Amino acid sequence: MKHRVGLLGLLAALAIMACGTRDAGQPNAQAGQPQGAPPAQASQQPQQGTQAGAPAQRDGRGSLLSKELKSAVSVEEVGSVIEKFYVTGTTLPPKHAVDWYSVQFQTTDKDKKPLKLRAQVFVPKVGNARDLPVYVFGPGTTGLNDGCAPSNEQPSVRDWGDFQSFMLSYATQGYVAVMPDYEGFNDGPRLHHYYVGEQQARVMLDAARAALRFFDEGGQPGQTAQTAQAKPRENPVIFAGYSHGGYVSLAVKDLAQKYAPEVKIKGVIGYGPRSDPATLFKDMPSLGPLVLYSYASYYGQDKVPFDKLIQQRWLPTLERDVTTKCIDEIPTYYGDSPQALYTPEFLAALDNRDLLAQQFPTLRQLFDQNKHGLGGKEIPVLVLHASNDTVVSPPTLRRYMQELCAAGGKGRYVAYPDIPHTLIRQTGYQDAIRWMGEVAKGDGKAGCG
Repeated sequence: MKHRVGLLGLLAALAIMACGTRDAGQPNAQAGQPQGAPPAQASQQPQQGTQAGAPAQRDGRGSLLSKELKSAVSVEEVGSVIEKFYVTGTTLPPKHAVDWYSVQFQTTDKDKKPLKLRAQVFVPKVGNARDLPVYVFGPGTTGLNDGCAPSNEQPSVRDWGDFQSFMLSYATQGYVAVMPDYEGFNDGPRLHHYYVGEQQARVMLDAARAALRFFDEGGQPGQTAQTAQAKPRENPVIFAGYSHGGYVSLAVKDLAQKYAPEVKIKGVIGYGPRSDPATLFKDMPSLGPLVLYSYASYYGQDKVPFDKLIQQRWLPTLERDVTTKCIDEIPTYYGDSPQALYTPEFLAALDNRDLLAQQFPTLRQLFDQNKHGLGGKEIPVLVLHASNDTVVSPPTLRRYMQELCAAGGKGRYVAYPDIPHTLIRQTGYQDAIRWMGEVAKGDGKAGCG
């Protein structure tokens, strides 16, 4: 599934410096669980510093908790790195050197309890960096356990998308580029909850808040009466994502006005995104077990009848498989045949939403709850796709565009011929940069199709 792209030794060394210490083969599954059983809900982190009778704490969402400079990358080094990444020949000349930071920021779980997550921030070395537009990127599927976290990627060893090179290519063009780890990565015993749209959208929106506070002293909201009344920074913000990250960016579009109305979102980009998680089971069947396991963990074990959805041969080792394998292992392990992985009843129900509601009512409800991309109608969407995409099929994305336009949304769909899913980001780079410039100025919003 993954298309390997070369990297300079420089970037490999930088990635190793930025990595955590957990091994990708170490499961997050709870000890004592029977093999193949859905996971118990992980215990939530306590609200720190809260005592009975104490006043409520300030809203810490989007707080910048720490930052560490990982590397300073010269213009020449940026150019060499992105030239290797853009094998399609669609790169642009680098404009700026880039400082690469590792940060921690605060977001919330489904119970509104604080979570401390990691993000990588790529800052152009220019005098007015605090005033630059912000580009918040959701990485594609990497896995469920800490070892598979995007921040742990070492592209020269295990290439999950070479996200560092990609982020450098946007930062060098004059964007403060931010890539958070999703909820469930490096935040305690929990697993990453895959295709849970609102949860991961909160992560992205709080990563944007943290980026907007990156240049402020302390990076904390509401520390004093003066800062509590300070007007939020109004830098233009673009949310983008690749594959599953594109799905999360569509969820951001739906949630933004309710959760982070002060963030000035100019647009959303999906590089081969998915709007409806139900379409994944036939488009890319090997990733379906990760979705089902995540839903059982997040919403409750009784919501996902594994024995009626997945064929018996896979169940004894299901827990171990989905909690230890990363994206460079999963597709070959489960294969690309829906019939070999799922029950005939489940596959038939996927083709008929009424039948799905009749036979698997709770699962149909979860799919509907996690379908995203039709809200936030004032936010324009750029969908970049591949005509040969076998991960998110062309009919799947064309159907989303039809629904978006019918709902009164604003969107542009661009399909590139003769490329796979893995080359959408590279092929669409110049189109994305051009479109971001247009929407930042208020252009490019009209129309849909």
